[in-house]
Amino acid sequence: MAIFSRVKTWVSNEVLTASDLNAEFDNLLTNTKPTSIEDYSTNTSEMQSSADPGGVGSESLATSLAGEIQRLRYKIKQIIGGAQWYSAPDFDLTGTLGTSNIADGAITSAKILDGTIATGDLADGAVTTVKISDSNVTEAKIGPGAVTASKLANLSVDTGNIIANAVTAAKVANGSAYGTYTGTRSTDGTILSSSIQTNGVRDSVYLVSGWVDGDTSAGWYGYIRIAGNTSGLYKDVYVSTQAVSGFRTTPFCIVMNDSDLSTKTITLSITTSGGTLVNVFANMIAMPRGAP
Repeated sequence: MAIFSRVKTWVSNEVLTASDLNAEFDNLLTNTKPTSIEDYSTNTSEMQSSADPGGVGSESLATSLAGEIQRLRYKIKQIIGGAQWYSAPDFDLTGTLGTSNIADGAITSAKILDGTIATGDLADGAVTTVKISDSNVTEAKIGPGAVTASKLANLSVDTGNIIANAVTAAKVANGSAYGTYTGTRSTDGTILSSSIQTNGVRDSVYLVSGWVDGDTSAGWYGYIRIAGNTSGLYKDVYVSTQAVSGFRTTPFCIVMNDSDLSTKTITLSITTSGGTLVNVFANMIAMPRGAP
């Protein structure tokens, strides 16, 4: 129904003139437009009325303008996903869809723009081992102190993975270190004084051993004094050679306890008499108690 007025209302027996008839037709032509046609929303119920237009091959044809409006409303309601055709949509008209409009599993990799998945888009714990390509976790991806003992496979740290001087005495378990430390030798016949140090650990014994060469043409004897760094502690090993011409090598060996060497250092001195000291060699080995 139109919402515009007639130009003229005739009375009985009035003469219909051409001007009046033309004016009325002009009125219709001028005002037959959406702004001059009555609405299809007299009340809320009528405003919400809609009708399914059907699908291709099973169409439901409208028989009036009201029917056309109802079918349009039905499709609008489907598109926006709202309770009514005029509900606020789950997406804006710029192309952003709401969750309710997307079927589960509908977004494939090809639909995601490269470089658009940011940290905030990933759930905590969502990236599993199988999602990381082999050899792709670099040093820069590991935070300081992030690799704990439980993250290392057994026997996976070898010599090449340890920097020089990184293993201190505190890092070595009690009774677990073996080490050989070699002192110096002398060929000038004077008294030898040499400090020998080991990084041995507690609960160890220290085997100090070596040999001396003497010139036995005039007879030779002496002793090796091994002094620990504990104040006043020393142990002597006496060595001698037979009075025969030529040289004679005499070995020596002594055991010192952990308590004898509080900082794992000994001082080795040689005293000679009756001949000439030619060579001396000594070393110290730290061994755990009970080691073979």
